[in-house]
Amino acid sequence: MLFIPMIILNGYKNKFLYLFFILIFFVIFILPGIYNIEYFLNWVEGLILKEGKHGKGGANIIDPGSFSKNLVNVFTKDILFAVSYFTVLSTFVYLLYAKLIQKKDFSFIKSPVLTRILTAIFTAMTLQIIIVSKHYAQYYIIPSFMLSLTGLYISYLIICELYPGKFKNNAKIIYAGIMSALIIWFSYQIVSSYFEGIEQSEDAMSMVEYIEKKYPDYIIIPSFGSANTEAPLAFASQYAGSRREVYKDILERKLRSDIYFNQWVNEFYYLPVNPNSVSNLKSGKPVLLQLSRYGSIKEFRNKLSEITGYKNIEYKVIFTNENNESVYEILMR
Repeated sequence: MLFIPMIILNGYKNKFLYLFFILIFFVIFILPGIYNIEYFLNWVEGLILKEGKHGKGGANIIDPGSFSKNLVNVFTKDILFAVSYFTVLSTFVYLLYAKLIQKKDFSFIKSPVLTRILTAIFTAMTLQIIIVSKHYAQYYIIPSFMLSLTGLYISYLIICELYPGKFKNNAKIIYAGIMSALIIWFSYQIVSSYFEGIEQSEDAMSMVEYIEKKYPDYIIIPSFGSANTEAPLAFASQYAGSRREVYKDILERKLRSDIYFNQWVNEFYYLPVNPNSVSNLKSGKPVLLQLSRYGSIKEFRNKLSEITGYKNIEYKVIFTNENNESVYEILMR
């Protein structure tokens, strides 16, 4: 997104001032996270140098197979974005063709800034598509989603100026029709998402109630993103800066679980400063693991074996909800 003003602004002085203030405000905004800056930099390094999500996977900058699959997902999961991007691309390519090949003079365009805005939007969208295709999730492309309508509108304005006689009379009707259709579509999407969220919430609570009723005495190990109100509180404490240990101490006294599993890095996260959770696990006390659909039970088992010394660790699925989150009973020998 930083490229958009860089391309639109005229003159090196304006571009320099823009970058200067970006740097100042970046430093100001990142101050609350300075305490975790090493964690953040390691995470970014993993994103760049490894092929899996959140810095996981093999040391491969780009996996051609997953990249091509993700590239297809970028365009098939949101049709409006695909239409907008290829419209912007077509308009951009036509302008290049007309200027470089046909040697056309675009001085008749009343608003030359439109071509710079189009170039900026196309550059930002393309760069983000490349980045997201490395580690795909639909919500990662949200910044470019926000450019979809603007890209369509700028393309439309440029086409109107290139061919004023053909589009001028119908401009308002076409624009009103497109906007009405989009408003209806987005309204439908919002309502659908609302009811989908209610269903997911009910499904999550069913899992919590099932565990509390059937396994009140078990050691529960929630994972990041699992249907457990304790998990987000515990994981949020790692972002508490210099107050981290204070909050962890408060949470330890209030929450049922004091050991959690972070499936993004395949590590346990402890609330106590001197955790006795490992001793509890070694005692043979029955254990339940709540694992979201993004976690790997095999990775968990390997890590559990590493910290407890148990070589024979078995598991069985006792509950799976509609969100593909599972509860496992862990048996150690």
